[in-house]
Amino acid sequence: DAKALMARIKLEQGNDVAEASELVEDSLKVNPYHPVALAIKAEILIDNEQYEEALAVIDPQLARNGFDLPARALRAAALFLLDRPKEYEAEKAETLRRSPLFSSFHRIVSDRLQVQHRYEAQVAVLEEAVKLHPKDFYALGDLGRCYLQLGDDERSYQTLLKAWKGDKYNRKTFNLLELFEK
Repeated sequence: DAKALMARIKLEQGNDVAEASELVEDSLKVNPYHPVALAIKAEILIDNEQYEEALAVIDPQLARNGFDLPARALRAAALFLLDRPKEYEAEKAETLRRSPLFSSFHRIVSDRLQVQHRYEAQVAVLEEAVKLHPKDFYALGDLGRCYLQLGDDERSYQTLLKAWKGDKYNRKTFNLLELFEK
């Protein structure tokens, strides 16, 4: 577990893909079915536009554990980026059928769209997330950041304010609102 979690830290703090990949491979030597390590490996493949290879990592994991919801969300992201909308919608429906409260689904997909600069699609995914889960203040904050990327400053500010009112501990949202104030 430690090496897989350290790989997550390497990606989050410095986007050190080489070090994260090495840690993932070390983790998979110990446990070839480690769900976190497999998810990180799939994320890296998706971010490198190796969508079919990511599916080849995710699909066996889902055969072992169909309730691995983050893996399902990554599978959906790969399908979305492969422009296979029917399969994406089917995966989304199946994931949300298994856990209607899994609000992270949309944020996981959104994160992969962000890396691929698919900002309009990212907004649509996050708007759907907020519609389904109005109290997902992380999704609301992400949506505010997306509006900002698209140049819609007023909508971004209002959305970030709403996210901040719901979760006053989200530093990303706070920092963006501070920038608006300056």
